[in-house]
Amino acid sequence: MKKKEGFDKKNNVNVNVFNVILFPMFVKELSDPKEISLLERVNEVYLKRGVKRTKMDDMAKAINVSKKTLYKYVKNRKVLVMKSAFFMLLEIEKK
Repeated sequence: MKKKEGFDKKNNVNVNVFNVILFPMFVKELSDPKEISLLERVNEVYLKRGVKRTKMDDMAKAINVSKKTLYKYVKNRKVLVMKSAFFMLLEIEKK
């Protein structure tokens, strides 16, 4: 059975919000090959250490970049986690 787009009363969310709001925002930003490489490494670290336990300092050291470089691509830790999760979803979709 095909799921309808629109409001999902059970989960109290808009089913299409990911495609309408988040997808265009991140696709536009994920065109830089350096950022894509960075996110690949970020995801590896998150999978090994976990998101909660990994601070920005730890992340910068683990992926061999300065904190300044890391903050060039993301505004803060929350944005890094969101971009990382979104990037992971895109990778899964490709397969």
